[in-house]
Amino acid sequence: MKSLKDQQFEHMRRLSLPLNLIRGVGPKRAAMLGLKGLNTVLDLFYFAPIRYEDRSKISNIGSVENGFPCLVSGTVKEGKEVQFYPSRKRIYRITISDDDGDLLELLWFRYVKPHLAGLSMPGLKLMVYGTMRISGLKRQMFHPDISIPGRGSKDNWGFVPVYSAVKGVSGNTLRTVIQTSIDDFLDEIIDPMPPGLLDQLRLPDLRTSIRGVHFPPVDTSVELLDRSETPFHRRLVFDRFFCLMLFLAFIKKKKDRISRPEFMIPLRLDKDIDRFFRFHLTYGQRQAVSDITCDFKSGRPMNRMLMGDVGTGKTAVAAIAAYITVMNKRQAAVMAPTQVLARQHMEYFSRLPEGMGFYPVLITGDMKRDERERVYGKVREGEYNLVIGTQSLIREGLIFRDLGLAIIDEQHRFGVRQRAMIDRKGDNPHILFMTATPIPRSLAIALYGDMDVSLVKEYPDGHKPVRTFLVDKPQKKWAFDRLKECVSSGRQAFVICPVIDETEESDLRGAQEMHARI
Repeated sequence: MKSLKDQQFEHMRRLSLPLNLIRGVGPKRAAMLGLKGLNTVLDLFYFAPIRYEDRSKISNIGSVENGFPCLVSGTVKEGKEVQFYPSRKRIYRITISDDDGDLLELLWFRYVKPHLAGLSMPGLKLMVYGTMRISGLKRQMFHPDISIPGRGSKDNWGFVPVYSAVKGVSGNTLRTVIQTSIDDFLDEIIDPMPPGLLDQLRLPDLRTSIRGVHFPPVDTSVELLDRSETPFHRRLVFDRFFCLMLFLAFIKKKKDRISRPEFMIPLRLDKDIDRFFRFHLTYGQRQAVSDITCDFKSGRPMNRMLMGDVGTGKTAVAAIAAYITVMNKRQAAVMAPTQVLARQHMEYFSRLPEGMGFYPVLITGDMKRDERERVYGKVREGEYNLVIGTQSLIREGLIFRDLGLAIIDEQHRFGVRQRAMIDRKGDNPHILFMTATPIPRSLAIALYGDMDVSLVKEYPDGHKPVRTFLVDKPQKKWAFDRLKECVSSGRQAFVICPVIDETEESDLRGAQEMHARI
């Protein structure tokens, strides 16, 4: 008799089967689904519909208005291949009538003739779903969904799921594949949530939720389906958040087990800061420095996001973190998303007092080979203790002697891979992310425990407030008068246009015309 662990492994193995082993899915169709990220049965279970079509009510053919989707029932009058005269292409046409005698033409420009021929027998009852088109006295549907009542098809009944398009796989085929997978493998899934917790949260079990998301019961609220707020949807959303939190908790615990030597914090750090900078740090900056020094003394790698608006002095905080790092005989790296920003950082750190002990170097992707190899050698030997650059810092050839701190500016503009690669340049170095515009992913990571956050809210003394104006068209002259005053006084300005060139289809102002006018 198999143990519980063996049984669970067998269940997971079956749910991880490649899709080409599923009934109705061959290698070619499996490859198409794979391009959408659908590779296993479990992937299909969690591939939620983007919307639903209400096919729960049958309408009379003559009562449906032009342009409205509907489900109708009718009897075949005739069906055959005919010639479409404007283009002389052949189309297939089936004409049906309902109990009121109203006629409806079903038209296909792309079709498999034997399949439609099987639906063309006079007297055959059909269920048809599509968008009604009225042309003169004719009512037509193009490429409708068709089923024959009593033959086991569920495509045209109830609330029908509509999925994100998969190239090479029709909506009907995708629904059939998902239905087959649910029928054959749903019993294999193991619900990780205790029934008591689900009762407390008023959520259904996992099997009921997966089936309900793909094929909702007929008594489900249409409004809740359209908003993806049924109990079935809420259960799957809960599972995603739970798994995310579980994963982040695991990562955090794993990082907590990683140790690294503590940094020695200079005893006169506050006096050093006042001596090196010609301004007083704001409360937020000092609090951020305190957070960073606590991380340095914790014996664990720092993973902190320094968040603050442009002009709040994040770079000064990063410079103090780099100063503590080089005082501990280790190297610091600053990675920026563009060469322009990297050069600005180089200018900033180069202007700092010599007493801070920085020996900075700028590494860019356009360096000549000889110069690059010379700089790489000095970084490897530790002659440069502050290395500034773009993604060139994650090249395989660049080796640090002892990277203690990696500062990543505008972190939202780097992918997960780039941030991970700079981490590998040292032995679990401290990581400081800087951002003025955190993306939702960054906020989620911070919220669920994988990243600490320091927030700098205040602006330094002397900061000039930003004045923002929203003007209507009648005030356009006033705006351009302000622009003229600005450039006349020797300052610079920029004008942003939504498009490069104007077109007849749009009234958006183009940059080319704006340049010519001003």
